[in-house]
Amino acid sequence: MLRLFCVASCRDSFDHVLRPTDFSENAERAFETVKQQATQHSRKITLFRDQAMGRVDLENKKQLEEINRIDQNRLQTLKKQLESHTDAEINIDIRAGSPAQEIVEKTKSNGATMIIMGRQGCGYIREQFLGGVSYQVLRNAVIPVLIINTNDDLFK
Repeated sequence: MLRLFCVASCRDSFDHVLRPTDFSENAERAFETVKQQATQHSRKITLFRDQAMGRVDLENKKQLEEINRIDQNRLQTLKKQLESHTDAEINIDIRAGSPAQEIVEKTKSNGATMIIMGRQGCGYIREQFLGGVSYQVLRNAVIPVLIINTNDDLFK
């Protein structure tokens, strides 16, 4: 089990957590961190899904609506899991576009104080750029970013 110990200023970073997900195995690991840590310290948690360019034909409205419906249901399931661990306000949002850009923009538009995400998800370029989205988020975010590694040893 991952354990985080924070002083007061670090703990304040958990006030409003943005939790982007691509529903990959590593995203699940990052979600477990949210359940263990953020539910203890957060007033608000936003579960966020970006319909990455290349994964969905954004011009095909019918396909986009269907994928959004499926992902909305998946996010609702995650929300219910969190609700059993916390009294924090939990919101869901789905957008379409460049994942890193959308994640950083979402932090600005909703006042998030921390991003918790996995290092490597199911993006189509992950083999070329190790954790490309997380790297871009780290470079561009103006709030703390907690990256959960793909290393299995961290979770035993």
